[in-house]
Amino acid sequence: MRSSCSAGGLVVKDDSVLLVKITYGANKDHWMLPGGLVEEGETFQEAAVREVKEETGLTTRPKRLIGVRDGIRHHQDGLEHGIYFVFEMEITSGELDADGSEVSDVQFIPIDEALDSLNQKRSPPARL
Repeated sequence: MRSSCSAGGLVVKDDSVLLVKITYGANKDHWMLPGGLVEEGETFQEAAVREVKEETGLTTRPKRLIGVRDGIRHHQDGLEHGIYFVFEMEITSGELDADGSEVSDVQFIPIDEALDSLNQKRSPPARL
């Protein structure tokens, strides 16, 4: 069984949470927290900062680890154990700008609406 590590960021502003709409895979057209795979030589915090920047245009800094999630996915070539680290993030600069390739939209969505969207049935680690 192979494994993968991912990291993402929870950015809250004025009772709204930052979400991205994914353009590919099992979560296509669903709202999710910004995040992605940890690259070789990168810490989980560095990956979260990079992914938030790439997907949203915002520069952030991690404040604290708020959650870890894991799960097993079935692929054509076997099983994958995925581990996902979520950090509370603070905006330091930038403006919202979807990357256009992996993300079609980026918005601050009221927390109640965001929780409903994130908890719809889909592939982990999308749900909180």
